[in-house]
Amino acid sequence: MDNKYDSNIIGIDLGIINSYIGILRNNNPEIIPDPQTGKKRIPSIVCFKDSNKYLIGRSAKNNMLEYPNLTISNSIKLLGLKFSDKIVQEDIKNLPVKIIEDKKTGKPQYVIKIGNEEKKYFPEDITSMILNYLKGIAEIFNSNKEINKVIIAVPINFNNCQINDTINASRKAGFKEIKIIYKPIAAAYSYINMIKLNKKKIILIFDLDKRSFNVSIVKINNNNYNVFTYLDEENFGDDDFTQILIDYVIEIIKKDKKFKIDFENRNNKKVIHILKRIIKRVKEVKYELLYEKESRLFIDNFYGIEDLIINIKRSEYEEICIDLFNKCFKIVHDTIEKAKIKKEEIDEIILVGNGTRTPKIKEMIEKFFNKKSLQKINPEEVVIFGTVLLGYQELNIETHIENYVKSDELSLDHIDISFF
Repeated sequence: MDNKYDSNIIGIDLGIINSYIGILRNNNPEIIPDPQTGKKRIPSIVCFKDSNKYLIGRSAKNNMLEYPNLTISNSIKLLGLKFSDKIVQEDIKNLPVKIIEDKKTGKPQYVIKIGNEEKKYFPEDITSMILNYLKGIAEIFNSNKEINKVIIAVPINFNNCQINDTINASRKAGFKEIKIIYKPIAAAYSYINMIKLNKKKIILIFDLDKRSFNVSIVKINNNNYNVFTYLDEENFGDDDFTQILIDYVIEIIKKDKKFKIDFENRNNKKVIHILKRIIKRVKEVKYELLYEKESRLFIDNFYGIEDLIINIKRSEYEEICIDLFNKCFKIVHDTIEKAKIKKEEIDEIILVGNGTRTPKIKEMIEKFFNKKSLQKINPEEVVIFGTVLLGYQELNIETHIENYVKSDELSLDHIDISFF
């Protein structure tokens, strides 16, 4: 391995579900895998297994089911928010970990209780643990040399408070010099530099990830990058498509008189076990349908009765999810309309996020715009590539907020690409 790196700057794609780390080597961005798993995708999860030790990343995810009330998987999502915010209140209902309000700041706090010992953490504290873990992985990869400069890509809907908390978490993690950039800028920059697009473009970024969806329009004029507008949908993402398919399979099973299963009885360990098997296999089928027109869902000795076999066509999957596909494209239409441009003025469409691998997404995009979309770079990795490259650039970056987000929530103070 060539250990001659260009500098001690790393890039981080800070994701609500998963994060990526990258470094520039021989003028090319390279993703750094977790040495414990060899995987590039690192879950943004912290699990407090006992009072003296906490797990981060894949090992934390593997312990989620055993220690649900000690596992935090939404810290990045709650950065900079108040306890009273809708997003926080929804997560309180859906997550087993205890979340309370800090009376001094009004921010949410996680309560972790192991035995008689109780500790409280802000989302910023948990995020700093994740960032410190990523920093450690990068330093091991970089021949144990210290890394104190970082550029972090954050979701486009991050407001000023969320950006400030990201910066504070980065400092707690040990970074001394920090850049913050929005993910659509990083995605656009990947294509501008890695496949040499013309530097005068209007680009639409279609970003469908596991639990997030947003559409952004970026105007580029040489080194001037303008995030002209964006729209996003709260609590919506590719996982919603997966859930539709899970529900579809369960309804088929319910109609089969051989299997008398009370799927609502979540206290029955046998039911929980079979639900896990269904979910695992449905996710595999959904992946297979990206490349095949039909897939077979097979579970041997299902519920101790007989093998379960369900053939699912891609066309069936597309039909049951059509409302979700249409929801995505309504947001595309609304984003263009609010930008006060015509769809014919969009020069390129960049697909970002694992959900955009779905053939129906590409088909609908290309029909809507009457042109090919760009997905030459892995849609899960396009943001981290651009983030790493941006660590070495000085660009003019603006955001037109107009009526898309409240003007008192987003300032340009932290969008400057220079280091803090």
